[in-house]
Amino acid sequence: MTEFLPAAAAHAVRIVLVADPGVASEIAKELADKLPQQLRRRVRADVDWQVTARTAPLVADEQLDVSSAADVVRPFLPEGDWDAAVFLTDLPRRAGLRPVSVEVSPADRIALVLPTTPNAPSRCRT
Repeated sequence: MTEFLPAAAAHAVRIVLVADPGVASEIAKELADKLPQQLRRRVRADVDWQVTARTAPLVADEQLDVSSAADVVRPFLPEGDWDAAVFLTDLPRRAGLRPVSVEVSPADRIALVLPTTPNAPSRCRT
């Protein structure tokens, strides 16, 4: 994530959390409050981390990949006013028969995340 951050003084990084209605939306709202402090502590303290949460349904099947999701998510993002977006969904996703909990598209600056329990088997794909 730090590759788009300047080496110099304070800079704002705007992250938009877009979540399915329900549990995913509740998680996004809670993360929007807590994430800036965690990012300052773990990534860079001299960055103004701005995190907002929005609710929007993701209409897709479990084979949806992040490239296709970028087209679905983009209308819910503030035009030109974000650096990275994370879509939280409770829609189960799979790569073949394997569950996928996180998928990232660095080119689109978008990630799809399925909030899971710590012991649930999952797979990440980029």
